[in-house]
Amino acid sequence: MPARPGQKPHRKSRTAVTRRRAAPLPQVPSTLRHASAAGYLQGRKSERIGGRVSPRLLSAAMDKSGLNSQAELLEYALAKVALEDDYAARLLAMKGSVPDDVDF
Repeated sequence: MPARPGQKPHRKSRTAVTRRRAAPLPQVPSTLRHASAAGYLQGRKSERIGGRVSPRLLSAAMDKSGLNSQAELLEYALAKVALEDDYAARLLAMKGSVPDDVDF
């Protein structure tokens, strides 16, 4: 479709080319199951987000995850962040909270 006056012509993104990737990593379905169990995937998909990312980052993330859809990749990435374990941070925050004179 030709561009209207004053508009740039639409061109396809280089990342729009779909290529067959390996099967998703085993942790992809596991992460999505945990996100679903936590209630993160329930309900209507009503929120919309967008942004520009490096084609190399997008391609590497899709290759590594084995996902073929940007929407699936985004859902997986958000689920990983939402489920991230903060054990190390909590453990480090407790440093010094046990008195030195405690017998083990």
